Amino acid sequence: MRILYAIVRHWELKILALVLAGLVWLHVVTNQVFELDVDYGLDYVNLPSTLILAAPPPVRASVRLRGPGKTLLRLLWQDRRWPVDLSAVDVGAVTVRLRPEATPRYGLLGLEAVSIDSPDGLSLLVDSFVHKSVPAQLGALLQPAAGFTFVGEPILSPHVVRLTGPRGALEDIDGVRTRSTAMPDLRETVRTTISLIQPPGYNIEMEPRTVGLYRQVEPYATRALTAVPVRVIGARADDSLRVTPDVVTVEIGGPRSAAVAASPESIQVVYRAAADDTTGAQVGLQVTVAPPLSVLKVEPDSVTLQRRVHPRPHSRHRDIL
Repeated sequence: MRILYAIVRHWELKILALVLAGLVWLHVVTNQVFELDVDYGLDYVNLPSTLILAAPPPVRASVRLRGPGKTLLRLLWQDRRWPVDLSAVDVGAVTVRLRPEATPRYGLLGLEAVSIDSPDGLSLLVDSFVHKSVPAQLGALLQPAAGFTFVGEPILSPHVVRLTGPRGALEDIDGVRTRSTAMPDLRETVRTTISLIQPPGYNIEMEPRTVGLYRQVEPYATRALTAVPVRVIGARADDSLRVTPDVVTVEIGGPRSAAVAASPESIQVVYRAAADDTTGAQVGLQVTVAPPLSVLKVEPDSVTLQRRVHPRPHSRHRDIL
């Protein structure tokens, strides 16, 4: 009990003495000179506005420093950044040397840079800074539901993307695609925003990063148009050519609004005559309709050809006595 009492007696004074002894020891130790490897983050500054880095540069440098322990401890608390001056570089592969004497010291006295451990030379790739406009391209997969169809082409807004970056990286980029996504079973017109995929390459900026997507969807409809006239083209001027029947029924299909607006005049039914056509021949027809409509059926799908050549008039001759 006496030993324990002796240990805990005046414990406050004993702890204070230990703290003071530790401080004295730390003061003595940190007054000594040490060498320490210290990392710096690299900031590239003063690059001409017409140039740009075309590949990722080194981002850190390790420097061996010598100095008093107290000073080294204060340095370790700093946000250590080393500005690297690029005002003298040009296009191409360049090497920038770090000089030990240029090591940032933040006003701390007694520090000496012994050497640059790594890297002693910064290998950089510099290129011309250029702008380029390329089209936005749809990468999403859109699919209408059964009984529905698209009207027209998809619209991206804006349809042009502005790129900035190294000339060499932008030369091979001819468009920027939207992200790949599937939109199946569409029953309504699509109005949405979709992200663009960042082009590959270092230091490339893209504006905008998203585009609006518009894709019109309508119900699919069919319609039969009767009494559509058959046109005969390509006949000789001295021929009388006709087909039987001279009107047909055409069934069309497509978006409902376009099918409702269609008329016999909007459909072309044509037979292209040839010089060797013979009367009574069954001939096929060419039927076209303007998109987005399509021809589904023609009734009848062939007609009978009738050709008659007009006789040339005969000249009258009178005998002169």
